[in-house]
Amino acid sequence: LNQGSLLNKWKVESYKTCFARRTLVQVSSNLEEDNARYSKLAIILGLTMGMSVVQCKDAFCDEATASQAKNIENLNDWLKARGVVLNNVEIRSSENGNGCGMFAKDEIKPLKNQSKRKWWNFRSKKAEDIISESTTLASFPYSICISSESIAEDPVLGKAFRYMMEKDILDERTSVMAYLAFQKSMGAASPVFPWIQALPQTFDTPLFFSQDELKELRGTVLSAASESVSRRLEDTWGRLAPIVERLSKDLKLEHVPTVEDFKWGYSIFWSRGQSIPVYSESSSTTGGNITNSSHPDLGVVEGIVPGLDFFNHSTKPQCWWEVKRSGNEKYFSPSQVNLVLHPHVDQGAAAGAEVCISYGDKSNEELLMLYGFAVENNPDECVMLHCPIPPSDSLDEMMIAKLELLSAYGLRPQFFLRANNAAKDSIPRDVIEVLEVFVLKHNEIQERIEEAKNFLKENDLNREDVSVIPIRGGRSHLNLGEVLSRLEKGLSAFQVNANADELAEVEYSLGLRMATISTLVRMLEIRVMELEGAEGTGTLEADLALLKKGEKAGSNINSRRRSAIVYRTGQKKLTRELLAATRQELGQILKCVTLARDLSKKRAAATVA
Repeated sequence: LNQGSLLNKWKVESYKTCFARRTLVQVSSNLEEDNARYSKLAIILGLTMGMSVVQCKDAFCDEATASQAKNIENLNDWLKARGVVLNNVEIRSSENGNGCGMFAKDEIKPLKNQSKRKWWNFRSKKAEDIISESTTLASFPYSICISSESIAEDPVLGKAFRYMMEKDILDERTSVMAYLAFQKSMGAASPVFPWIQALPQTFDTPLFFSQDELKELRGTVLSAASESVSRRLEDTWGRLAPIVERLSKDLKLEHVPTVEDFKWGYSIFWSRGQSIPVYSESSSTTGGNITNSSHPDLGVVEGIVPGLDFFNHSTKPQCWWEVKRSGNEKYFSPSQVNLVLHPHVDQGAAAGAEVCISYGDKSNEELLMLYGFAVENNPDECVMLHCPIPPSDSLDEMMIAKLELLSAYGLRPQFFLRANNAAKDSIPRDVIEVLEVFVLKHNEIQERIEEAKNFLKENDLNREDVSVIPIRGGRSHLNLGEVLSRLEKGLSAFQVNANADELAEVEYSLGLRMATISTLVRMLEIRVMELEGAEGTGTLEADLALLKKGEKAGSNINSRRRSAIVYRTGQKKLTRELLAATRQELGQILKCVTLARDLSKKRAAATVA
């Protein structure tokens, strides 16, 4: 800060203008949280001039608000010049103090007599299937989208990025991340500078956590995942560094992009990107239009749509977006595409209220890792479990065979368990299929592998011709309620003949299911210990108490710590519920096994008699 300038300008009646230092304001959105060191500097300067702490904070907040308002004004002008139409929504600072959001200008009424639409719907202008233009809240031309395709055509950076993509140094996603890092470094010279200015400069994702903050994630999947992502980004940037330095020199950039800028680009991409379904421009026939006689493939472009990216997430969104063409052709090219926003059937918004879309059914694990927040009592919460596999250089013949069988079935040695699995006491079929492979005996695995080979031979296929081979095993898939009912009826409920002994088959299947569920119980017990044991972050009850304490005024729990606690609380709660439900199922299996053995003994005794 230019202290001399501050002293010369300082007057009580105009103190609110004394902290207009952009570098200070830009990184500060919440004085109580991550940028506290900047606000403390401002307060110290103010106190030396006779101000109170409250006055200092007020001055600092007002300057930050004024700067943000100017950035938003510049952004709106920039969007308008590029064809964006904001009919009944506007970009404003979010009420929770975290960045910007979209707000209703006037009351938004929910649609009447209209079915909900999916994000991927294409809509033609047929009278019986059109949503009135008056219900269009906003429209964004596809031409504004920042994607690998648009980057390749950039007049300044396009040539260098095309080279890096052709040489597989960058892919479609990392090219956008690196491009954003360059645009950030270019400052006011960037063609997207007004948009960059309005973006968050830091994030509350684990990628930006301090070492102390990362301790709040001990025992969770995100603890290792954040470190893994960080290492991967650093490795990628290491390969990019020579090209980045040369390109920065050619562009005469004062600030050469760094790995931290690349991580920022990564976070911008994942927190603000969209998957947009469009037909390729190259598929057009004449005049940029695709005729009815051609049949181009529908593709998905991953990119960021400036303006649309300012809509925040809600589990009860007031609006949704779709891809809408401007012409009447059966197929259409990207140049004919708009992304338009409509109100939901069952949700409206009052004038001045924030308007949200849904990012999809996402667990807190995904929300925290990509967006930097977590939702209490998230209905889409899930627990991810990894099957224990030794390092690749320590794999024995048995484990190699198991992994080969998993690959043949199109399965991976990991799976997800969701909240509804605990509520319905039902273990998903794919989870059973994965765990079953790990409890099979060696000869059973070889039999399954032979079955897979026979399937390919019978259908005259090569392994590379099919992604998934049908599972012919899977005998642990039982309706336990039905099996228990039949077992309780006695021997009369089972067929016994020379070709097949149904009771024996049921006994085998129950044994396989018991081994599978026992394995799952053990995996869940280990996860509980990881989360709540000595290497974790304490008990579920302790975390619930922390959240309750955080709701009180004067709490020192900042947003990052609170999100971490919400996430790990959900993990602990769901893991306990899943463990209880799985143990209950194991008890039911044991009851079935006991009845099946008793029936087998009775049948054997009857045969002897």
